[in-house]
Amino acid sequence: MDKTTRSKSEKFIAACQKGTVDDATAVLLEEVKMDLMMNGLLVPSLSNKCSEADCVLVRSTLEHAVFFSILQRNLESFERHISLVKAFYVDFASYIPLSDNQCHIIGLYLLALLAQNRIAEYHSELELIPKELLSNPFIGMSVMLEHLLMEGSYRKVQTLRASCPSPYYLFFMDLMLDTLREESADCAEASYDKISHDYALKLFFLDSLPALTEFCTERGYRMTSDGFVVFSKSDAVKYHVPADEIVTNALLYAREMDRIV
Repeated sequence: MDKTTRSKSEKFIAACQKGTVDDATAVLLEEVKMDLMMNGLLVPSLSNKCSEADCVLVRSTLEHAVFFSILQRNLESFERHISLVKAFYVDFASYIPLSDNQCHIIGLYLLALLAQNRIAEYHSELELIPKELLSNPFIGMSVMLEHLLMEGSYRKVQTLRASCPSPYYLFFMDLMLDTLREESADCAEASYDKISHDYALKLFFLDSLPALTEFCTERGYRMTSDGFVVFSKSDAVKYHVPADEIVTNALLYAREMDRIV
């Protein structure tokens, strides 16, 4: 790796560690990736004869690109950089030392899959993780969340948000809670004409009336002065069930069966 690329990589990592999210840092990341690609270092290959120090720096750059994507709230960028850095974890596992960020990155990816309800992919990824790493706080968080989701313990999911092992987890926790909130609203709308404000706050995992007001506005619900949320239900589609025709056809079918027997 040449000195310019190394300098840019280190500058990008330093900016990410400071939590810098601006256009200049985004441009710098693209420049670093272009330089790495031109030098055959972006996609790892043992045949490239990359030095251990260079591989470690490239891996660290991509790990911080994952963190930077979360700070940008950019899911597509997150997925791209996850796929790049995972190659270093797998293909170079015996060539370079274990990264201090590896469990952190894997845990974030597991949580991202859960938040997007990509359960099959989540379990596929989980099977690739050595058992001794499942107790790691970064990975264990996702395992615990998956159990709570399967149990339907959505309130516990909200409570667990305060126990995130990293600030980067909050983006995906909020994404997950938004999904659960919408699902709860769909169920409530189908089941009730109205519910109390207090019940709505609990059901939709909200902490204040202003937050409830904003959510109800987005969903087209009406909040009344006597403390209720009224669901705006569209006219249900009415289906005509031709009962006489169904019975007649069933009897004809039974007679034909008798003849066959």
